[in-house]
Amino acid sequence: MVIDLLTCKKLSMRPGVIATAVLALALLAGCDLGPNGDQQAQDQQGAAERTAPIGESRTAQAPEQQQPATPPAAPPPAEQPAQAPAQPPAAGGATLQAPPESAVDLAKGEQIYNQFCVACHLTGVAGAPKLGDKELWAPRIAQGRDMMFTHAKNGLRAMPPMGTCVTCSDADLMSAIEFMTGKVE
Repeated sequence: MVIDLLTCKKLSMRPGVIATAVLALALLAGCDLGPNGDQQAQDQQGAAERTAPIGESRTAQAPEQQQPATPPAAPPPAEQPAQAPAQPPAAGGATLQAPPESAVDLAKGEQIYNQFCVACHLTGVAGAPKLGDKELWAPRIAQGRDMMFTHAKNGLRAMPPMGTCVTCSDADLMSAIEFMTGKVE
């Protein structure tokens, strides 16, 4: 179908027509034309199983298929003092220790930002602080390197764990954080 120049001009002068078309497309994109209710319930149950915290029993499995939770590790012998792990587990809101500043590579941080972080941090999607926005970054910077690293590693609100960079090392994540915070200081 060929649309002539006059038709294009008429449409461009009517923002309501364009807005209606965009709204219709958005509504169509959000329609649930997927599986029936039973299949949908099974999918939701499967998702709940896959995202259950470690150590919780899998309620969807038959009792004979359930795997027992592993017993806690035995405490160290009394004559040896217990040593704290270098990096406490992330469960329960524990703050992780950020890699040392000597491990940070700002050039690598910029590459990681451009590949994995830019989609949200350039525009502020879902509350992500925009690159260079001092007002949005100030409270996060005030929390300290360890807390920013913990949020990047574990995810926070809409940000997934590792900020979608599942292959990044701890030093890589910290490099990206230092790159972004360096743009506001």
